[in-house]
Amino acid sequence: LNIGGIDGITVMQELRAEGFNLPVLILTVSESEEDLARALRSGANGYLLKSMEPDEVIDAIDRAGRGETVVAPGMTTKLVRLLDHKNNAVPSLLDTLTQREHEILTHLGRGESNKAIARQLEISYDTVKLHVRHVLAKLNLSSRVEAAVFAVENRVMKAGGEKH
Repeated sequence: LNIGGIDGITVMQELRAEGFNLPVLILTVSESEEDLARALRSGANGYLLKSMEPDEVIDAIDRAGRGETVVAPGMTTKLVRLLDHKNNAVPSLLDTLTQREHEILTHLGRGESNKAIARQLEISYDTVKLHVRHVLAKLNLSSRVEAAVFAVENRVMKAGGEKH
């Protein structure tokens, strides 16, 4: 976010003001909620940590290029705290998910990439993508970030992102 006195968010805002509307991802070492909030409120399309695996960063760049908002694994719980709004999801929405879709939602809640989910569940990357699309459609969500927030808010997973 800050390199040699240059503030990356300010640069992004200036570029946006000049009409540059390409996706912008923040790649940083900062795990601060304040920095996350500032980046997303300022129009960043994602917030990634330098500690992420290279394949996770590449996957996040690809997803941002398709219009998704991406947040580093481990930052989703902080994002939920930032949103600070009540649980208003209808429990019956969760009932529409298959067992596998519920598993996928749990992994999304942990901020995991499709590749990581595929490895852990021992299914193909394309199958994960299909399940993610089904989860988003069934829950009336438009992004993986929204799915992660939904998972945490509805206690689909433990709030700290711990594995069951």
